[in-house]
This record gives sequence, C-alpha cells and structure tokens, in this order.
Amino acid sequence: MDTNSFNVNVLKEKPRIVNLLNIRGPSVAPAVSKELGLNSFLASALLSELLHEKLIKASNMKVGGGPLYYILGQEALVENFIQYLPGKEREAFKMIKGEEILEDSKQEPAIRVALRAIKDFAIPMKIHLDDGERIFWKLHTIGKEEFEKRINFILNPRPQEVQKEEAKKPKPLLETLKQETMEESKEVEEKPLREDRESKTEKAGKKPKREKKSKGSFDFEVDCWIRENGATVIEMSKDGKNAMGKISIPEKGDYVLIARNKKTLDELDLIIANQIGLHEKMPILLLANGKLNKKAEEVFSLFRGITLHRL
Repeated sequence: MDTNSFNVNVLKEKPRIVNLLNIRGPSVAPAVSKELGLNSFLASALLSELLHEKLIKASNMKVGGGPLYYILGQEALVENFIQYLPGKEREAFKMIKGEEILEDSKQEPAIRVALRAIKDFAIPMKIHLDDGERIFWKLHTIGKEEFEKRINFILNPRPQEVQKEEAKKPKPLLETLKQETMEESKEVEEKPLREDRESKTEKAGKKPKREKKSKGSFDFEVDCWIRENGATVIEMSKDGKNAMGKISIPEKGDYVLIARNKKTLDELDLIIANQIGLHEKMPILLLANGKLNKKAEEVFSLFRGITLHRL
C-alpha cells in the first residue's frame, strides 16, 4: 500500500494504540484519535476490538460520555479521574479508599447504592459463615491474600496477648472463608468449525480432539486461497492471526484483502473492514475461517463494498 497516502492498516494501528496507552495511561477515545491522527470512528472501533481481545481494559466510569481505556496494571491510575463521579459516588469512593474494606450492611442506603455503582474501585466479596452470608466491599487495589488476612481479623478479633502468642505459631490457611464475586462467570462452549471431522470422530466412538496446527498455518491457508483463485499479490502483511494487503484477481479487478483468524466475526469486524475500504477507495475481500454472528448477518447487506469468503 502507498504509505504516503492516508491508509489505515489494522495490523499497525492496534499496536500503536496499545503503546500509546502504555505511555500515557488511561485515555478516552477522542484523545487516542487525536494523538494518533486516526478517524474518530475508526479509533473507537479499534479500541472496542482491543477490548474484545482482552488486550486493554475499559472503565465503568464515564469521562466525557465514554469510558477510559487502559492497560492491565494501570487500575490505580483510574483514580486520577474520580472528579467525573457523581457526588454520592465520589463520597463512597473516599470511604472505600480510606477504610479499604467496608461491610455492606453497616453503610447507609445511599452509600450502599453508590458502592454498587463504582465498580472500578469497589469490589464486592461474599463471605459464607455458619450463621449466614455477609457482603464486604474491598478497594480494587487490595489483593486476595491481604483481604483474607484482614477479614479474618475483622470476623475473629483476638485479645492482644493471644495475638502475640498466635503470631509465634504457623498460621493455618483459611478454611472457613470462601470468596466469590457477585457475578458468576459463565462457561462458553466452543463448537468446532469443521463439524464433519467431529462427526466422524464421534461415530468411531472417540472423543473429538482439537486439531493442532503448526505456527503459520493460517498464513498458509490464505496463500492457498490466493493461488486457487489465480490472484496476484500486490502487497501483503501477515502475522499468523490476521493478514492484509492488496491483490488483483483476473477479470474481477483489484481488492483490499483482509483475512481474520477468528471463529466468529461480529459487526465490528465489518465496520473496520468497511472503513479501510472507504479510505483505500477499493472493494474489500474479507477472508475468514469462521462465521458471522447473528448481528453481523443482519447488517452484512449494508456493507455493499465487502465480499465475504470462507477459508
């Protein structure tokens, strides 16, 4: 591609965004767009994809109408933006910041509501005891071991003399406390893309095994598709998970080729591909070894410049 023209290469822009956040810390989408000279719509789309890939995180707190994006390990830096919290939520933050652990039932109703709203800073912990269940809130920067140590002291206070004697003895692991977050994780069952292979394995009475692919096999599949369709590569960049470049197909013309190694493509993939096509003023040929999800299928007809092929 002509590097002197305004083109957007997803393979290059995403690492630039991650690097920017790593240097500047938590930032909003408009700031990222301005700093890197990206179209604001595309910057937001790329940030959303990085979030989906769990390469960055986003705050629940809104700054100027949008979340703060940041890198894992920068959670404490989000506290620099508490001025954007509403009054009662800011009060709840100051309480959890000062005490570090708060028991839910001992707080006034307005603070209990506010604690549930500041998810970036207050983490709910359920403690199961013989006489029932109690909810505590811990500051987001307090680790599990520190929380266990301090909650054990809160629930089982000892006279100072007893504490000194017990300090000399090995401390047993906490057996009576079981922690869990308020939201239970859901297991996502992955279905293999190649159902024909799975069915053959099941007929043989054996459990299907995930096929191991050598490094670069996705790149090989892309190369095979290009050869089988008689296309000529004008320019191409690949990293094993994504490929992007320009190709020419006899009697059909030139295309921007975008290949995605994903089991499911969503509307965000279509939006990014469409933006690239608009900037390059060329039709998009989107290759994928996965399927469109339901939402992407519903909106696919709106992207008339994209042709989709399954690897």
